[in-house]
Amino acid sequence: MSKRSPKSVEEKLEVVHLLLNQEQSVGQLSKQYQVSKQTIQS
Repeated sequence: MSKRSPKSVEEKLEVVHLLLNQEQSVGQLSKQYQVSKQTIQS
């Protein structure tokens, strides 16, 4: 069983920034940061 590493605050803020500025879609970000779409949307 693999254990996921937690994302840093900086990574989380970068995802929010990219999403709010419409630079990348939720799907693109979920693949890039290896998290589910639901995680990004919540």
